[in-house]
Amino acid sequence: MNALTAALLVTLLCLAGAAATTSAKQSRSPWWLVAMVCSVAVSIAMVFLLQPTARPQVKEAEKLFRAMEEKLCAAKSLEVHFQSKMTGLEGKSDGNGKALFDDGGRFRIEGLVNFGNPTKLLVIFDGKTLFNSEFDPQKPTMVARSAEADRLRRNACRVGYFLSVIRLGLEDSKLDLVASADDFKLGQREIAGKNEAQVVEFSVVAERIAQARIFLWIDTQTWLPLKMIMKRQTSGQEVQYEETYTTFALNAKVDPKSFELPK
Repeated sequence: MNALTAALLVTLLCLAGAAATTSAKQSRSPWWLVAMVCSVAVSIAMVFLLQPTARPQVKEAEKLFRAMEEKLCAAKSLEVHFQSKMTGLEGKSDGNGKALFDDGGRFRIEGLVNFGNPTKLLVIFDGKTLFNSEFDPQKPTMVARSAEADRLRRNACRVGYFLSVIRLGLEDSKLDLVASADDFKLGQREIAGKNEAQVVEFSVVAERIAQARIFLWIDTQTWLPLKMIMKRQTSGQEVQYEETYTTFALNAKVDPKSFELPK
């Protein structure tokens, strides 16, 4: 219930109470006027007292998310290790992955996804050519197409690392566009693993994801993400994707050979 709804409800209750205790003959008495003025005053007070409490929380939630996102995107190099899990229409899956970015716009994301049959995923961009093993696991295809590491970093902050590289490199794919992030909400402070985290909620829209709700646990000491959960509805059923981050290394030395394309 928002502040305006609560205020209107109080007004109606006050007016109903005044009407119930005042006879038709007495309805023009000063007491009726006093009751009406009081109800309006209470309603106005609730609008001013309750409405501002939600706005700072929304601003604080978005501020925390943007600060975390900028910290990860501004790092000269970034290495992330994570565990993944998905439940939904096709059952359950789990996996693990590693993402690596340097300051030259190159990146490498690799991992193992287990949906009954373990599948290896490898995506490398060396600054000129994108290699994505998803196209043909037996004979991966090299795609001569530009890709922007910064956009991928931002998408990963919003929908996770694995989902950010699905179909990346296809001519009709729009996943190199940054997924929208809005409708922020500040959640509770919780313990994630051994760390205290602030939960931030927001909505995203991206290709093949449609609208989804994101729950992000941000470490209150490092202001880096600890866990991300995405929830969305598909064919009337809820699909949930989760990434738990075990390692974050910012501005560390990166081996250039990590971005060499397979021969």
